[in-house]
Amino acid sequence: MVAPVLIAMLVGTADFGRAFYATQAITHAARAGAEWAAQSTSNASNSSGITSIVQGSISDGAWSDATITVPTPVNSCACVTNTPASATDVEATEGACPATCSGSTHQVNYISVTVTKTFTTISIYPGIPHTLNISRTMKMRVQ
Repeated sequence: MVAPVLIAMLVGTADFGRAFYATQAITHAARAGAEWAAQSTSNASNSSGITSIVQGSISDGAWSDATITVPTPVNSCACVTNTPASATDVEATEGACPATCSGSTHQVNYISVTVTKTFTTISIYPGIPHTLNISRTMKMRVQ
């Protein structure tokens, strides 16, 4: 009588571990893509290069059948003061890139890389989805 409960707990624990691993791998892949893209403005506009770096960072054989989606990276910029009072000053002015920044401001460029993977559990649990979309976005300042 106890065996079915123990087996269900074992499978549930394995699924939780797999989901946690997938989340960490997707986070690492998004970070690797953003780090590569942030090295220069030419890298930030190279979608195929970013995709290649993301897919290369997930080299585990268990991921060979995984569907990894890397949408087009998002470039954005902000005119920030030369001596910002806080990080919120930078975020508040972010948006479409102006031709030039005025006064005592300078332009700062950012790249956002989003990686998504569809995760499927080993077993079907009542009340819990069988597939989950795991998505992570990394945003970095372009050098």
